[in-house]
Amino acid sequence: MDHRMSAAQFVSKNYYMQDPRLLTFVLSKPPDRVKYTRLTPLKPDFEEIEALGKESGILKGTAHFEDYVDPSFADAATEHVEAWNFEGPKP
Repeated sequence: MDHRMSAAQFVSKNYYMQDPRLLTFVLSKPPDRVKYTRLTPLKPDFEEIEALGKESGILKGTAHFEDYVDPSFADAATEHVEAWNFEGPKP
């Protein structure tokens, strides 16, 4: 069992009080749902979330990317992170 599935078992029982199969499914379908690449926060993504927040009424005013995000910490890390090499069960 990989680390994500172990975590799903633990947090489902101890924090979410849910059947562990639910979180296991969410984390594994599709197998590449959880990724550890592209760690740099992107301004267009932030702006999309800001727009959705305003549209839904959750956000009043503005949330400027530069006030909330410092992407400099992730620039170097992104260069060294490789995608998880997932191999599912063989049919």
